[in-house]
Amino acid sequence: MTDIALTIDQLVRMHFEPLVAGGAAALGKSPGLLVGVVHDQARYYFGLGELPLCDGDGAAPAVEDLVFMIGSNTKVFTATLLALSELGELPGSHARLDTPVSELLPAGVSLREFDGDPITLRHLATHTAGYPKGPCPPYTFGDYAFDASTRFLASFQPHYPPGRSWFYSNQGFALLGALLSGAWPDPRQLTSAGWGPRYWRWPQLAMQRLVEPLGLSSTQVGYAAVRDRLLRSFSIVDGAYKGIEPATIVMDSAALGAGALSSTLADMLSFLQRQFAPSADDALGRAIALTQQQAVEELAMGLGWQLGDDLVYKDGRVQGYSSFMTADPRHRVGVFAFANSRDGNAGQALRRAAFAVLGGVRGAAAQPGPLTPPRRAPQCS
Repeated sequence: MTDIALTIDQLVRMHFEPLVAGGAAALGKSPGLLVGVVHDQARYYFGLGELPLCDGDGAAPAVEDLVFMIGSNTKVFTATLLALSELGELPGSHARLDTPVSELLPAGVSLREFDGDPITLRHLATHTAGYPKGPCPPYTFGDYAFDASTRFLASFQPHYPPGRSWFYSNQGFALLGALLSGAWPDPRQLTSAGWGPRYWRWPQLAMQRLVEPLGLSSTQVGYAAVRDRLLRSFSIVDGAYKGIEPATIVMDSAALGAGALSSTLADMLSFLQRQFAPSADDALGRAIALTQQQAVEELAMGLGWQLGDDLVYKDGRVQGYSSFMTADPRHRVGVFAFANSRDGNAGQALRRAAFAVLGGVRGAAAQPGPLTPPRRAPQCS
């Protein structure tokens, strides 16, 4: 084992093994963990604790090929699609960072704004639109009706200007994914009122323009095609871990762009590796570079990514799956961590451990950047 491999092994075991429950259910711990570390071109995979499949028949795949929902890490993919559109790399799309949301809504759908200040796609992609966490009303993940989105937009009144405060919003990214789909091609060609089939195409847009070009062969919307490799997730019920059935994912949901992708450690390390010195010679490289740039003045936000201390990072949680990813593009280090418990990232346990491993590899502590929350949090009306 090389010196760096030994260091990574020691760091992962030091910081992640304490998060394995070992039979005793506890917040911030899980029955099992997956951890992947990429350092320049080298990859390191770790499977810790118990990692049962949803369907127990057949031989378990290698650690790097186990499938799990990545939850809100999906948002970075949606933000990268916005970056492609901003650069003119989605033929027919006129969606740009500073395009007002109102210009991309279908006929018959309207939204409210604060004192006439337009909400733009930039605001949606940086959680600065003034929208609640949502989606509103509460929904079964992956099955959020467009009618619910229409009702939200018509009724919700932002109580501060967009672009000034950060408040995490699934609602905003759900809308962003739908609008990017509708803008591909030009939504002005739309003749029927309402959210027609054009707005349902986030899965095709994500796969054709991002997942497939990146070569992420085990990343997909939902998990139907990879159910035989899908990890079981758990919640704590009466002091013990209880298995959770996978979330429902329907392809005409209005919220797919907020968190519908499933993937593997191998694919997610490939995604993190593409964050290292993205090439200006290809469209995806330019789009990736754009997502890493500060997108809102005085806030540590790129597009989808949170920023800080040479880092990009994002987390995800859905239906019992918890995950966190971070990369230092300059030092060419990335970490992806997954817990098979809904409570496995309580107290930001995965984030702290992943930052500690990344900091140990690069030789400097990892610190998140500053975000300014609003004085009064937006709430579903």
